[in-house]
Amino acid sequence: MGFEFDDLDDFLDGLERAEKEVQEQIPKIKQKTATGVLEDVIENTPVNKDPRAVAPGTLRRSWKVRDISSDTVEVYNDAKSKNGEFYAWHVEYGHRTRLGATKVKNHTKIYRPDGKKKVAFVRGVKMLDKALKHGEGIIEKECEKALEKILGEI
Repeated sequence: MGFEFDDLDDFLDGLERAEKEVQEQIPKIKQKTATGVLEDVIENTPVNKDPRAVAPGTLRRSWKVRDISSDTVEVYNDAKSKNGEFYAWHVEYGHRTRLGATKVKNHTKIYRPDGKKKVAFVRGVKMLDKALKHGEGIIEKECEKALEKILGEI
């Protein structure tokens, strides 16, 4: 007496096709997510509206995506201030500043009339944080689409 496992062989073939399809879908999902995050972070990045600004929009134009490995993408900003410091971090998370400073002709700063130097904190914009949260939604949606496609072919 013997048994035939035709259905089991078909199932195993389907699993092999599914594995191949998953490997094909991962780079597509990664690319769509990186593009979505980049678009979102650019949209959320503030632009300096000061007419005296040397190059308004530099921070917004400096966002880039770098493919690090098969499952890792880096979104980064390489904008530098006049003194050579990267400043996207300060805009993202906030920074401290002095209150009441005014410039005079010789570029020295005069502080409040009472002579006290006050320090305040400028809140961060969280442009990258918001974009990454949006990217999580993109990943979920794209993975669901890919899974439906794969399961429909099995």
